[in-house]
Amino acid sequence: NSMNWYRVPYFGQTAEKRKYKIMQKLDAGEYPLFIYLIVLASTSVNQMEIVSPVEYERQQMRNGIEPLILGIAVGMDEAKALAGEIVADVYRLTGTADVKGYYLKLNE
Repeated sequence: NSMNWYRVPYFGQTAEKRKYKIMQKLDAGEYPLFIYLIVLASTSVNQMEIVSPVEYERQQMRNGIEPLILGIAVGMDEAKALAGEIVADVYRLTGTADVKGYYLKLNE
């Protein structure tokens, strides 16, 4: 099992303090509690999804794809704030809220 990390993932405030430990655990297939991943949505309806590492793995197994991980947060509130930050950054950079289009292009 592998995680598909964006080159420079976003971290929530709490996650930032333990980012290396969190990423090591996730890459080793461990799932720390209260960790959420902000990923590019696998459906065309949404831009991003907030999923637990376990849900991420389920999506991989079910769909055979590895959604791109844009950010890591501790707790749902931090995850929602981080998703908002990502949208704001993309809007500032492109003038649109097309998070998916922006990151798919960058990650080609």
